[in-house]
Amino acid sequence: MDKVWKDAGQLCVTTFLVAVLLFLQRASKLRIFAYGTIGGHILGFGAIDTFATVAGLPGFFHESPWHTLVVFVIYIFAIHVLVLPLRFTFHLLEKFCSGGNQSIEALEASKEQAADTSTDFFCMGGAYLLSMTIRGLIKGRVVEEEAESVHHTGNQVTWLVCVGFVFALLAGVIRVLQHHAQKDKFKKKTTSIKLLDTLGTLASLTCAWCLLDSGNWYWLHHFPEDKMVGHMAVALEATVFFIICVYGFSLAAKLVGPDVKQTLKGEFLSVGLMLGLAWEHVFDAALEGVVPFIQKLEEKKPTPGGTSIAMALLTFGLVLTVFPAWVVYIVPKAEPELFTPAMTPLAAFCDCERAEEDESEEEEAEEEALVDGE
Repeated sequence: MDKVWKDAGQLCVTTFLVAVLLFLQRASKLRIFAYGTIGGHILGFGAIDTFATVAGLPGFFHESPWHTLVVFVIYIFAIHVLVLPLRFTFHLLEKFCSGGNQSIEALEASKEQAADTSTDFFCMGGAYLLSMTIRGLIKGRVVEEEAESVHHTGNQVTWLVCVGFVFALLAGVIRVLQHHAQKDKFKKKTTSIKLLDTLGTLASLTCAWCLLDSGNWYWLHHFPEDKMVGHMAVALEATVFFIICVYGFSLAAKLVGPDVKQTLKGEFLSVGLMLGLAWEHVFDAALEGVVPFIQKLEEKKPTPGGTSIAMALLTFGLVLTVFPAWVVYIVPKAEPELFTPAMTPLAAFCDCERAEEDESEEEEAEEEALVDGE
């Protein structure tokens, strides 16, 4: 139970930090989108750690896999309390705005992204609890947070894949309903549209987790001594499946017409999320694989907290490498309206380059004034 409170506390603090980052980056739509997307995923994994631990507590929750569904119901209500820092932070930070039109528009953009981040946050944790429930019902007992690297029968893997496809179809239906609702409401985000958006994302993520865990069930037990290789096999399988789906979706769009894109949007989001989560597991396994080498070094030269510090530095190094490349080269292709031609990898983190440009422009203006005065 202590771990649950610790994880919940970390989740609240992280939520507050994400809100502050979104406010500070409000001048750039691209950075708001990037920080909001990454922040939503970080908070989602925090929610998974917190409530998956609750689902594994001895007693009532461990008696039946159906009781994991009770944790999902608790999650729906508890998550509103955990996201309170996100809401209060913007009410407090709003007072520091200058009040100009540009500042107000930027603040509204950050608020809108915060809402999207909250949706991703909620849906990632909720979808994982649903997938845990489904895995438990298939196996006939409460399952652990991570898919077990033990032998699973072909029927169990097949059932999990089938459930994943059912949620993919459900996501497609919900996206079509959302598309028609947006047409009727002139693209205004009413309560019904927001609800459909949340349900669609929840269904897509549940599909992604089920398909990913089906791959884990099939591959991980083949490589009991090397977890990294097992996750690589799952990621490669997900990559091949993603390529086939992209080709199939493109072919359907050519044969049926562009309107089919709205129908397939939910399915495409599902397979995209599955691919991203599969490679996330590879990076996670790679970091865990470094731990024994660090521990050997620790035995030769003990340092207080040395292993934790080394892991934090390695993780930070991955962020410094992957995040700028994703923001500058990948996001603009997926979101063309957010494209910023002048942005460099360094500018993906903050607006430091603009500040340098402003200073140089001021210096040039002062030099020109001195020349004119002479």
